[in-house]
Amino acid sequence: MKNHQTSIRTKIRPENLYVWTWILFVCAWISACVPPEIKDYSITHYSLQDPEVQKIINLQDARLTDSLYGFLQDNRAHIRLLAVRGLGNCKDSNAIERIAALLKDPIEAVRRQAAFSLGLIGHPKAESPLIQAFIPVDSAGP
Repeated sequence: MKNHQTSIRTKIRPENLYVWTWILFVCAWISACVPPEIKDYSITHYSLQDPEVQKIINLQDARLTDSLYGFLQDNRAHIRLLAVRGLGNCKDSNAIERIAALLKDPIEAVRRQAAFSLGLIGHPKAESPLIQAFIPVDSAGP
């Protein structure tokens, strides 16, 4: 009976310890070579399954423009894009200054949507920010 118990136990031999140490070292080295995940906040495509996207669409449908203002400052481009689109579709002239600030957004798609939204609103106050935004890129100059 005593022999059976000792045969069940595995003995740690020095050569096995060396092999396992080597395997752990290689696994640690390989995992260190994997680059960290970098989130790209400039992506403008989105999924309708995203709860925040659904929230913005629902706010637009309910015409709760005051609630959309906070999304204009988001660090994700697709959220800013949807918020400015919602404000333009609601034709809220009180949002002109906030939308005009997005004419200087680093993401071109957001700038285009801001310009389009200002056009949708159609208020005379939107004319000056649009002209100022296009002067630097106009081939004729100021």
